[in-house]
Amino acid sequence: MEASTENLHVSGLSITGEENHQHAPSIKASIRKRELLSSADKLLLEYLFKHEPVFSELDNVRNKTWENTECDVHFKKLQETADNPTQEGELIFYAMNKRLGEELHEKADPFYVRKKFGAEVTSLNLCMAPGGYTWSFLKRNRNGRAYGITLPIEDGGHPMYLDHGEKDSRVEVEWLDLTMLTAELGTPVEKVPAKHPEAAKFNAYSPFPGKTFDIVICDGNVLRVHQHLRDMDREVYRLLFSQLIFGLERTKPGGNFIILLHRIDSWSNLKLLNTFESFSKVQLFKAHKIHATRSSFYLVAKNIQAESAEAREAVKRWKEDWWTTTFAGEDGTGLSMEPPAVEEVQELLETYGERWRMLSRPVWANQLLAMKGAQYLK
Repeated sequence: MEASTENLHVSGLSITGEENHQHAPSIKASIRKRELLSSADKLLLEYLFKHEPVFSELDNVRNKTWENTECDVHFKKLQETADNPTQEGELIFYAMNKRLGEELHEKADPFYVRKKFGAEVTSLNLCMAPGGYTWSFLKRNRNGRAYGITLPIEDGGHPMYLDHGEKDSRVEVEWLDLTMLTAELGTPVEKVPAKHPEAAKFNAYSPFPGKTFDIVICDGNVLRVHQHLRDMDREVYRLLFSQLIFGLERTKPGGNFIILLHRIDSWSNLKLLNTFESFSKVQLFKAHKIHATRSSFYLVAKNIQAESAEAREAVKRWKEDWWTTTFAGEDGTGLSMEPPAVEEVQELLETYGERWRMLSRPVWANQLLAMKGAQYLK
C-alpha cells in the first residue's frame, strides 16, 4: 500500500503552501533581474506594460520582492529544506502533488480522453516521482496503465511513493536521466563528443519501445545537485527539450499533453504556446494555493495532432536545440540559446500577442493575489 500522507506537518513545511517546493531557488535566481533579461524579454516587458495592467502591478510586486531581504532569507530556508529533504518532507511533497493533480483535473480535465467503451487508457509521466499526478490519472482511469521515467534517487531524484511494479502492476517505472537518452533526442550515441565530461553517461537506450500514450505528463524541474557538472541555465532548456521531444513523439493522435513551465512572460514560453496552438487546443492552469506566489504554471494541450506537419517540425527544431545546449561549442559541452531577432519578436507579438495575453491574464492574476497575501512580503 502507499505510504500515508494524511495529517502530515513538519517545521517549515505546509501541505498547501509553497514551502513544499522541492527545488526552491533563491528569489534572485528564480526571477532574473531586469538588467539580466535578454533583449527579447525586455521587448516583451515593454509590450506587456503597455497592454496589461495586471502584469504591470505584478511586476511592481516582484521588484519589491527583489529588494526585500526577508524574502531572500525565506527562500534560502526553502532551498536548504529542498537540498536536504527528510522522509516527512518527501511525503508532504507527494501529498502536495496529489492535490495539484486533483485541482489540475478539476479545472482543465486533462486526465480524460475519448475512447471506445472498455478501451485501455495509457499515460506517460516524465519525471514521475513521487507519483502524485499519476495517482490522479489512475483515480479517473481505474483500468488504465501508467508508465513513467524518473531520475534515480542516487542522482538526486525523489523517491517513488506511488505503488508500482509488484505492488501495482498497472504502473511501470524506468529510473533514468531523460536528458541523457541521445538516440531518443535525435543524436546517435557515437556522435557524443568524447571530451564531454559526462560522455560515458549518454546512451542509446529506448524506454517503452513502440509504445504511444493517451496522456503525457511532463513535470520535471532542474536539480541543483547537477550544478557542479552542468551549466544550470542550459540545463533548464535541456530538460525542457528532452520532455518535449520524448513526450510529443510518444503522444497518440488526439491525446493530451501537460507540461510544467515557468515565467509565462518569457520569449521561450510565448513561442512555445504559439507552437502548441498550431497542432492542439491549449489552455493554461495555475493552482490557487500551491506554488501560487511563484511564476510556475501548466500548459495543457488537448487533441494533440502528433502526426501533423506542425508537430513534426516542432520536434525537429527541439532536437536541434537539445543538441545545441548539450554538445555545441568548441569544448563540446553546449551553448546557450541564441536570443531571437527583434523583428521575430515583433512579428509574433503582432500575430499572437493578443491571444498570449488572454491566456496569461489568469495566471498573472493568481500570482499577484498570492504575492499580495504572502506573509514574507509584509
